[in-house]
Amino acid sequence: MANFHIVAGASEAPAHPVVRKITPADLKEALAKGFDDFWAMPSHLVFSG
Repeated sequence: MANFHIVAGASEAPAHPVVRKITPADLKEALAKGFDDFWAMPSHLVFSG
């Protein structure tokens, strides 16, 4: 691939992202944070019309 001077600079090679596996603990944390966000500002009243 050609040098991406816009992303990494003219003399640098772009760094590849690190991809990690999703574990059940990651899913549990994401769902807990989602519920916390929902209960902080519940929007379910919009759908009860």
